[in-house]
Amino acid sequence: MNRAHKSINHLLVRLFNDILAIEERALSTGEFADCSVREMHVLEAAVAQPEGNSMSAIATRLGITVGSLTVAVATLERKGYLRRERATDDKRVVRVLLTERGRQANERHAAFHIEMVDQVQKALNADQLEVLAGALEHIIAFFEGYELERM
Repeated sequence: MNRAHKSINHLLVRLFNDILAIEERALSTGEFADCSVREMHVLEAAVAQPEGNSMSAIATRLGITVGSLTVAVATLERKGYLRRERATDDKRVVRVLLTERGRQANERHAAFHIEMVDQVQKALNADQLEVLAGALEHIIAFFEGYELERM
């Protein structure tokens, strides 16, 4: 393994771990301290997207099973962040909706991400930002391909 390989490995692992740890600390105080980062990501995924806010669409968005999502949604429902309701057009479909508390928690989580990106943008010039965005797109494509190859 050459020096660049070791350095990139170290940086990717550190970046991944640092983002999760910092995000956890940033969100673990105040009125939403009872909501983990993982639960915040469920709230984020539950916000209606073009493919909808059904349990199956949210599970797909998160890359988890509907069974795993059901456990997370039950916990978030008990904590007052989400509510479930049956679709009026198809009673087999369960929609997941944010409560007011869930909406506020999601907004706080989104604000953390906005601040994170703003800080990166302040530290880099336009050319560097373009290179960073391109590199991140390639990294994402690699991980998506890596995951698909192993399924």
